[in-house]
Amino acid sequence: MSTLAPDLPPDLLGLDDPEQKRRRSSAPPPPAGPDARRPSGAFAAGLILLHLAWAAFVAWLLLVVAMNLFFSTKLLAKVVSSRPDSVVMDYRSVHSWWPGHAHVEGLHLRGSDDNLEWTLDVESADAKIALFDLFGKFFHATYVRASGAKFRLRRRLPAAYFDGDPRYVAALPPIADRPFPPLAPDPPSPPVEGPMLDVWKIAIDDAEVSHLQQIWVEDHKVDGDGEVSGGFALVPTQSLSVGPVHLVSRGLDVTAGQVPLAEHLVGDVFATIGPVDLQTAPGAKLLDFLSADVHGTGSVPNLEAVNYYTRRTPLAVHGGAGAMRLDLVIGDGVLQPASEMTLESQGVTASLGGVDTSSDLLLRLRIEGDDTHVRADATHLSVRTDKGVPLAEAPSLAFDLDVGTRALDRVALKPAMAVDVGDLSIPHVETWNAILGSDKLTVARGELHGRLHGELEPVWTTGRGELSLHGPLAVVANGTHVAAGVAVDAKVVSFDLDKGQADLSGSRAEARDVRVDGQSDGPWWGRAELSKTQLSWQKGVRAETDVDVQSADARPVLLFLADQGTIPGWVHTVLTLGNARGRAHLAVGPGSFDMDNLVVTASELDTRAFLHVHPGSGSTPDAGSTPKTCVLITSGPFAVGVDGRQKGASLVLLNARDWFAGAAPCK
Repeated sequence: MSTLAPDLPPDLLGLDDPEQKRRRSSAPPPPAGPDARRPSGAFAAGLILLHLAWAAFVAWLLLVVAMNLFFSTKLLAKVVSSRPDSVVMDYRSVHSWWPGHAHVEGLHLRGSDDNLEWTLDVESADAKIALFDLFGKFFHATYVRASGAKFRLRRRLPAAYFDGDPRYVAALPPIADRPFPPLAPDPPSPPVEGPMLDVWKIAIDDAEVSHLQQIWVEDHKVDGDGEVSGGFALVPTQSLSVGPVHLVSRGLDVTAGQVPLAEHLVGDVFATIGPVDLQTAPGAKLLDFLSADVHGTGSVPNLEAVNYYTRRTPLAVHGGAGAMRLDLVIGDGVLQPASEMTLESQGVTASLGGVDTSSDLLLRLRIEGDDTHVRADATHLSVRTDKGVPLAEAPSLAFDLDVGTRALDRVALKPAMAVDVGDLSIPHVETWNAILGSDKLTVARGELHGRLHGELEPVWTTGRGELSLHGPLAVVANGTHVAAGVAVDAKVVSFDLDKGQADLSGSRAEARDVRVDGQSDGPWWGRAELSKTQLSWQKGVRAETDVDVQSADARPVLLFLADQGTIPGWVHTVLTLGNARGRAHLAVGPGSFDMDNLVVTASELDTRAFLHVHPGSGSTPDAGSTPKTCVLITSGPFAVGVDGRQKGASLVLLNARDWFAGAAPCK
């Protein structure tokens, strides 16, 4: 076998004995070289990375523990709230698993200065916070994803402002731990020179809030569900910047002065505010820095919110459910030409001066040049007294209002708002008897048609206009029935609903085919032009005017007086001569009739008279059971007087002109 494999090791040939194996296994290993004592390069790098990772983990763990201790003990809130008169922070819980990243529950931020007070409440949020900015008293969130947010803001104003407007005060948002009402400091704080180093600054960037629950700014509140994204930056008492902000409404409700303004609003709002220098532009001027695009649709439960905006006037609005559409473009607090709003409502009633006006309404707002123009078209118009007595009706009415500015924070109305009714109808004139308030002259029946044009001044209770009416009319004058066709062109130089008065100077009236019951004479006609005419209606209808009259004769007036025994029948017969012209000063009130300086020319006769008819209640200095009448009839050199100052009437044949001139009790 040694011959066959002389070079193979004995152990492979199976010739090695056990002792040799024992000695070989117990022998020390051969000495190693210097490189054999070192680990490989990859192994060393792994060890280093392992130690670094362990150190990083420990540092992260310590930092996380420290941050969560810092949050859980509310040290952050205490640090930020070091000046509670400026900024306050609170939260229910905060935890963080990475430096600068935090999840907060029940976040509450509140801020105030001399001009504004605000609060922000968030149910939950994930945020990235710039930690090193905290050392400079700067709370800076660079990323926020939140859910369930409420924002409230109100101005601080002088006490006199709140004392004069309790409805506005009641509609302001409450803010925890702040006095109410929010009074401005008196005297105001001096302006701050340079940056404020002792107050916390706040900035929130890249924020998205789902389930926006409420935005309550001043006396306007928005509730419901929406989404908002954007940010803001605030340095208390120095500067404010908001946006760009994008608000998506999925069904928001809006109230004004605690009264529903709009419901179920769906749309978008893109807005920015500022930057605003709060030192020179206090909270009252924030709207001057608002720029926004507003687009949306919604429903209107009623128009009673109008009562809040007109709370300093006697106007009252009820009903008016409908729909609205908004397309508004605002630049620096000013409506831009592309802006438009449309409102359709049904069954709206406006009450003013004891009169209720009901209709369906189409309202349009648009920008024309430098003005905001409002056009209202009312259909199915009905006018009644506040007791339900029908007065007038019309198929349509047009109302035009020019607001003398496009600025949002002020309304400067132009001198007039135009109202046009092209087909006015008074189907039952007799219903006006309650307003006329006279038992001497009442309407038996009548139906008048015409048109109305009016211009209301900014206070909505004063203005001017024109009224034309024509149609058949039957009246009862002192027990005598008179029927005629009438035409009236009333020129309303001015009116004041608060004072219950109007100036009708320049008005005209005409009566044709006048017939008097019990009279066989032919029909009568007459025309009257009024100058210096005043009408009042607070205590019954009263009118005082200078009138020029042209008529067939003087029968209606003299008949009215003759029935009271004030003028003998022969005088009446003389004055029924045709084609009479006259002028007089008239004063008519409930149960009274005064005619001074009457001058009538009929044929060749001139008649002058003073007529005073008052009730016998003793309510006036001239009150008594006997009307006072003095009449002078002249023809060339001849003159005769009729003295009706006592019961019955007596003739004055001698020196009648002198008697009439001195008949003081008649004047």
